[in-house]
Amino acid sequence: MRYLFDVVAATPGITHHVALPRRVGVAGRSGAVADTRAAERLTACGATVHVVDMRRNPLHPANAAAVAAVGRLIREIEPDVVHGHSSVGGLVARVAARPAGVPAVHTPNGLMTSPPAVAFERILGTATARVIAVSDSEAGRVAAHRLVPASRVVVIPNGISLALPGPAPDVRTRLGLPAGTPLVATVARVARQKAPEQFVRACAALARRRPAVHFLLIGLGPEQHLVDREVAANRLGGRFHQIPHLDDAAAAMGQFDVFLLLSRYEGGPYTPLEAMRAGVPVVLSDVVGNRDTVVDTVTGYLTPFGDAEAAAAAAVVMLDDPDRRAEVVAAARARLRAEFNRDTMGERVADVYRELAAAGGQPPVRRRTRRLPQASSGQSTKRPDDCASR
Repeated sequence: MRYLFDVVAATPGITHHVALPRRVGVAGRSGAVADTRAAERLTACGATVHVVDMRRNPLHPANAAAVAAVGRLIREIEPDVVHGHSSVGGLVARVAARPAGVPAVHTPNGLMTSPPAVAFERILGTATARVIAVSDSEAGRVAAHRLVPASRVVVIPNGISLALPGPAPDVRTRLGLPAGTPLVATVARVARQKAPEQFVRACAALARRRPAVHFLLIGLGPEQHLVDREVAANRLGGRFHQIPHLDDAAAAMGQFDVFLLLSRYEGGPYTPLEAMRAGVPVVLSDVVGNRDTVVDTVTGYLTPFGDAEAAAAAAVVMLDDPDRRAEVVAAARARLRAEFNRDTMGERVADVYRELAAAGGQPPVRRRTRRLPQASSGQSTKRPDDCASR
């Protein structure tokens, strides 16, 4: 979402208001370690930022107050479209928008499929003008659970800026490791969706094969006890490292030798894209969202969820075979440019807004979006790269 907000906020012809959670940037048990400069960057891109108290737990009382706060905001600014992201943001946006008759867009960013979650999403689906799925497999999951009619679903893959971020402090120095120490890493919330225990198990399998390799988890969250238990059970000791939160983690990606993300499910994850941009080979679990990010054995590796040995074996190939690694990295960067470009993503999302606004909230039948018209001479031409650096 961090890339989408920037590019849409700077899109000519669109006035953008963003309701950010009060806890953005706060590291705690929830793992809420979002971009600490989000508000500043959005403001620099031309958006108006509103701080609203929202919590990850959908049943938290603060979210009821958030619905009321966003409802007041909708009545005040009279938007043409309201767009909610992820489970809680999507809930707040759609419930608040419905009384005002404003079309609501929802991007799940990793759809939960427990029976209660599906039942609730079907109810909210009646208030959803469009679902933007960030991968084909996520769109398939929306269809399989009949959350909204097929005509209301469009696939717009997540995209990132293709420009490399600025330099980051040396991670190995921070960890007290000699230069050149092989480092296999992940960047993820320590939450059930991300299956952090699977990352540790893959590290343990790799440790048995390659005694010189060290491992790094950048992230924090409620499943920390699982990480601690697996590290102890597999006697990884001084070879397993954790940094709860790292500013500009994307800038540190290039220091990794292999990037692993072994989630239970995704929508369209950003961190593998950032690793690809940095020239780091990726190994992902073969689950919703991940399987759209990687072409197996071409731009990275997909391994069955829960198969630590398979993930370790793929990492070994990337560590041991420089020629194969170079092939995978080159193919990944080429696909990144073609399929996961931030500017294309922003154009297509903005086009959804314009179509819904023009239709007066009635979702059009077409599933593909057209390209944005050129800005008129009276519109701002500010582009995302002119905004505050990320």
